[in-house]
Amino acid sequence: RDTFFPLPETSSGLQTAVIILVLLLLLSVVFIGVLYKKRGQGYVLVLITALPYLKVGSTGKIVRDRLDNVCPPEHAYILGTPGFTSGSRAYWEVGLNDVNVGVKESWWVGLASGSVKNQGDVPATPSNGFWFLSSDKEKGLWLNMTPNILLPTNPRPETLGVYLDYDAGVLSFINVKDKKRIVTVEAMFTGVVFPLFNPGKGDKAPMSILDRDVVDGGSIWMDIDGCSRDIDGFSIWR
Repeated sequence: RDTFFPLPETSSGLQTAVIILVLLLLLSVVFIGVLYKKRGQGYVLVLITALPYLKVGSTGKIVRDRLDNVCPPEHAYILGTPGFTSGSRAYWEVGLNDVNVGVKESWWVGLASGSVKNQGDVPATPSNGFWFLSSDKEKGLWLNMTPNILLPTNPRPETLGVYLDYDAGVLSFINVKDKKRIVTVEAMFTGVVFPLFNPGKGDKAPMSILDRDVVDGGSIWMDIDGCSRDIDGFSIWR
């Protein structure tokens, strides 16, 4: 037999107010859930190594060399969060141009395996869990292969797009302004990989993660082997 517990007698106005309050609370929960789903887990930069040698903005999306370090480490890099695992297709953009300093000349942008946190200061090679495009003031653009691969003459990008298809083992770098693919790296990823950023020793220009309007299921346009294509169905990392 069901037992019912009657509500205490209240005025109709108070009952209406209680009902409205409950509805507002329910709507707030739904809204927060949708917002969390769209924004993921609050994409910010997280310092993994070399904390004393890099300067991160209050938003967690801008980083540069501190410039006042007497003996900076060989690899003063930073990792983004969250990381990516099997099934991930993601795209993010890095701003490399500053109105006061100009186009940034020295940087690394790419991926690093989660295992690099436990390796210490090891050579930044694919065998050690590093895959990135680098810009060097003297040499221009190059890939961290073994040995390093110097790329044909390319203008340094003002905005660099990074596209990852984890399961396909594809990591592409795109000059966003020119809508041109710079280079694609093929690799076999295992475990969790994280976005990697190195602002370059002594380079005054900051690098920043750029926000995009589309968050999930977006598409990017880029020139692949001379053919314009849309790449759909990735998640925006920011």
